[in-house]
Amino acid sequence: MLSDFKTSYRDTEDLDEEKSIAFFLDELDTLRTHNNKLQGKLVEKNKELKTIEVDLELQERAPEVKTAKKTAVL
Repeated sequence: MLSDFKTSYRDTEDLDEEKSIAFFLDELDTLRTHNNKLQGKLVEKNKELKTIEVDLELQERAPEVKTAKKTAVL
């Protein structure tokens, strides 16, 4: 009778372990999906930042270009 209890207890432990593993694998998949979405957003934000930096640089150089054009005309 005691050996039946030990076997049953081990079966329960194995079942709990399998449920835990399944839960953690599911959680890992969920986090992986979320991470991929965040990485995609980061890529988009980096593109936006680069565009803003280029626009800013062009705005800063605009007066230089105007001056160079005026000088070239003269």
